[in-house]
Amino acid sequence: MVPPAATRHLTRDALYQPGETALLLVDMQKAFLNPPTEKPGAFNFGPYFYEHTSAVTVPNAVKVLKAARENGVEVLHTTIQSLTEDGRDRSLDHKLGGIHVGPTDPDADPVEPLAPKGDEIVIKKTSSGVFNSTNIDYILRNIGIKYLVIAGILTDQCVDMAVRDAADRGYFVTCISDACAAPTRERHEGALSAFGGYCWTTDSDTMAFTKNFIQEHLINVNHITPPVLEQLKGINLRQIYRMIDATNDGLVTPFEQWLQQLGLIPDYVRILENHLSIVL
Repeated sequence: MVPPAATRHLTRDALYQPGETALLLVDMQKAFLNPPTEKPGAFNFGPYFYEHTSAVTVPNAVKVLKAARENGVEVLHTTIQSLTEDGRDRSLDHKLGGIHVGPTDPDADPVEPLAPKGDEIVIKKTSSGVFNSTNIDYILRNIGIKYLVIAGILTDQCVDMAVRDAADRGYFVTCISDACAAPTRERHEGALSAFGGYCWTTDSDTMAFTKNFIQEHLINVNHITPPVLEQLKGINLRQIYRMIDATNDGLVTPFEQWLQQLGLIPDYVRILENHLSIVL
């Protein structure tokens, strides 16, 4: 089926635009990520979850957060936190599930490596879906956001709802798979596999390599001179992907020809592919 002309150019992995992109960190808070305690009402997602989030999820989220801040991307944090001490303002699901983080509970705050800085926006919610129980859509539209990058927990619950609801509201959504987590690997992978056309699913390494990628990672290649770096710094990494010969058939693409004309090493594209382990 041929798509209508009005939508033929649209794609979930559209290039990000300056000033129109935001990073949304979902519920990366102490109440859920710190190891379980004997405190009444404390959460316990099991050994796998705490080992995985400590070793993989949080470090990858930190990597993406750092890249976002360095490139002027708007950063928003959501936390599950009631407005009332007894939690009467919570959603029915949270009441039935016993999910309650009080308004003065310090465990409502994001974990220290992901703590908000400056005037980064923190949105408190009392349901799984941030678009259903907060004014985040209003906030994003006021800021001018069209591209939403999402990471957080739990992949198959609050992250899942954020991805789908954002897509339904017309945002171009990206989910950072290795900066998300669920109580089990199966639940995490099941959620990711079900996202389908709702979002572009990628990893933290791909997202963290921003416009400074070439300068930071290939600065020691003798053929790359400062003037060349200046020409390359403005290239979005996804533009590079699209210009690479995806078939790997040995043919020289126009992009590779351009790189060679600039004095870059002939196997430059191969370095990019190997370094990022990207399957094109």
